[in-house]
Amino acid sequence: MKSLINRIFEKGQRMGFAVLFLTIFSITMLTSFFPLWANVPFNVVLPIIVLLTKPMVMFEKMKLSTLVIMRGLVLLVLFNVMPAPVFIS
Repeated sequence: MKSLINRIFEKGQRMGFAVLFLTIFSITMLTSFFPLWANVPFNVVLPIIVLLTKPMVMFEKMKLSTLVIMRGLVLLVLFNVMPAPVFIS
């Protein structure tokens, strides 16, 4: 991630800031207007990709894997695969 940010800021600080601002702004707008269809790729798929491809210490893996598991359970309840009372209890 640092190399990507360094490459963005090589063209100038204003251009790099604009790219990062537009990226964060567009992801925020997508998740606010289309919560189901934007949150699934950004909050479930991307953490799984990071979990499988990036080297991490044990605590980071444990924290990210529990977040992904709970987000997956929320999706199962959302799509009526698992009943909500089971998820709550």
